Amino acid sequence: MLIKTVGLCVFIVALAILNATVSILVAKDEYYEKWQKAAQVAIVWLLPGAGAIFVGILIRQQATFQRNQSLHSDPFEPVDLTTAFQDLTTLGD
Repeated sequence: MLIKTVGLCVFIVALAILNATVSILVAKDEYYEKWQKAAQVAIVWLLPGAGAIFVGILIRQQATFQRNQSLHSDPFEPVDLTTAFQDLTTLGD
């Protein structure tokens, strides 16, 4: 009985840490407006675990999109693939 109680407490604490972490990421994100941030934090806390994962994925995708946009100012401009592959090969150096 004690092991189940401790396991449940660990699970609840882990969910709270996950939710708090994602809530902080949402609050720090500069892309979304205040009402969007409020909605995302509500989803995180109303759907513990699943809401945090869902919102976390959204934040990560948005960050990837913004990073890609900053690399290429014109999305319709052709990209030189040889330069792109050279950049990839030098990542490990």
